[in-house]
Amino acid sequence: MIHGAIKLLPLLALLLVPAVTNAQSQSRFSVGESQFCNLQDDGSVDCLVPPIFERLLPPDDLPELVAVSSGDAHACGITIEGEAVCWGDNNFDQLIVPAIPLPLTQINAGQNHTCAVDVAGEAHCWGLNSNRQTEPPDGALFTKVHAAFTSSCGILVNGNITCWSTDGERAPADLTGPFVDLDMQTQGVCGLTTTGEIVCNSLINAVVPPLTNGPYTDLATTFGAVCGLNTGSELECNTTSLDFIGIPDFSDFPLGEQFLSIQSAEPGFFRSFSTALSESESSREFVLSGTTLCGERLDGTFQCWSQSSSFPDIENPNAASDDVLNMRLDMDARIYGPRSVEIFWTPVLFVAGSSVEVEIFRGGELLERVNARQSFHDANAQSTNTYQIRLVDESGNTGLLSPELIVDTATGSVLFNGEPPLSASRQDAFDPEEIFTNLSATAVARGLLAYWTIDEDQQPLIDGFEIELNGRRAGFTRSQLYLNLEERISSCFRVSAIGFDGETIDSANIGSGCS
Repeated sequence: MIHGAIKLLPLLALLLVPAVTNAQSQSRFSVGESQFCNLQDDGSVDCLVPPIFERLLPPDDLPELVAVSSGDAHACGITIEGEAVCWGDNNFDQLIVPAIPLPLTQINAGQNHTCAVDVAGEAHCWGLNSNRQTEPPDGALFTKVHAAFTSSCGILVNGNITCWSTDGERAPADLTGPFVDLDMQTQGVCGLTTTGEIVCNSLINAVVPPLTNGPYTDLATTFGAVCGLNTGSELECNTTSLDFIGIPDFSDFPLGEQFLSIQSAEPGFFRSFSTALSESESSREFVLSGTTLCGERLDGTFQCWSQSSSFPDIENPNAASDDVLNMRLDMDARIYGPRSVEIFWTPVLFVAGSSVEVEIFRGGELLERVNARQSFHDANAQSTNTYQIRLVDESGNTGLLSPELIVDTATGSVLFNGEPPLSASRQDAFDPEEIFTNLSATAVARGLLAYWTIDEDQQPLIDGFEIELNGRRAGFTRSQLYLNLEERISSCFRVSAIGFDGETIDSANIGSGCS
């Protein structure tokens, strides 16, 4: 999926950076998993997000900034006084900046935490600390830091890269420099040396061949790709030669084209979806929720290339991606009388990364266009009704028509694609014994981090998860992860899958006190 370019006002580089030879300043734009932010020349921040993520937009009273960095569901910046300010989601205290020495000279927002460097070179991190990613080494002094998924890295004053994390799968190994820039991805860290070489850790090199045509002036890495700008400002990328599920298609990357700077968003978890191949066939696919590369062109415009439906189209942020529009929506119906039928479909509002609606057809004629999470009541149904639906975005782009849902009010028969439907309306059509496939918890700080997996086929009717900790209700979440920094499991931790009707579908628990 190629996102278009937009023309934004030229900006003045008002960034504070440590006094290090050849050190690169922070880019005037920043790319997160679900947002694109640009620092204006008056210190204001212009951010683009899909409609479903409007909560991530900067507040109206945001002070004047000299630097900005976008994370997953939050962003942070440095004010003209050198203070850190953050906005967006605060699930893991990402927005609570600790008391740290000022002024700050550099900041970087990661998945659920942020790191910054003060004028003395000391690193400070806050937010989710599930793997000690907010605990930089004592006594170390840095020129630059980077916050990633469950780890953090920084360039020491001697030019070497050091990292901190207890994540055995994603903890990058240290690199010997000297380096002037660094970037991180799911598999580790890469650094740009003072001589323009791009050096990556062994795990990245095992998947993506190293770039060897330097010197380079900038670097960006994303899952399965390592990219750099050569001295002619041209984009070069090496991509993975492995062929397995989840690797994005990099054929759209603009190799050989010129940019002032490049940046990427570190991908998060795998996301699965069903794509309609035709009106009668569909295919379940898996993609990473990141894999985004953006660049500032020589004329001051920006362009992004993303496999993620949750990343905004910077030309038209209200447009849905093709994979969202062509999601397969399972359908079902309830018959209330000879002329009264209600049809249901898989809710998609929290799956799609764009603002989409549903068009309902009966006998090939458009009946209504409604919100993607609603059902539709046909009060003028016939004895035999053939319904189809399709998704449409705010720009009028449409997906494929669904298979036919045939409803016979006389006999009470309901067939979807020629078969009895896998219910999109009735909770009892799902096996409650198969909702949760795993529930785990681990101690962090003074609290706990719990995470769980579910059967993907059971997803359509789950609105979210209710949490009970030690015998009392502790909250509700739509993610499959819960963090509590104040209380550990003393008796029972229970997570319950809640349907769209508010009823509990299934529960899973850990602890000797669970009944």
